[in-house]
Amino acid sequence: MAFLPVNGVIARFEGYEANVPVTLTPEQAVEAAAALGATAACAIHYELFDNPPAYTEQPDIAERFGRAAHERGIAPHLVTDGEVVPLDN
Repeated sequence: MAFLPVNGVIARFEGYEANVPVTLTPEQAVEAAAALGATAACAIHYELFDNPPAYTEQPDIAERFGRAAHERGIAPHLVTDGEVVPLDN
């Protein structure tokens, strides 16, 4: 099981403005899990704080993460904050 940030946030703060995501996008997270040899991946750091324009998350995170994981044969886990992550796959 790999635990990976998936929000692909675009950050814009005083004195700093990113032109690319500063954390993994859903698809990049799945590729990282594949590179690590993980058979399951748990999405972290998403849908907790979205405050445009300073901190803007990617759209459709859950759907994109799930689709990319299934395409790679990786079991996706999207849990809510504080929810137990099943470790049986």
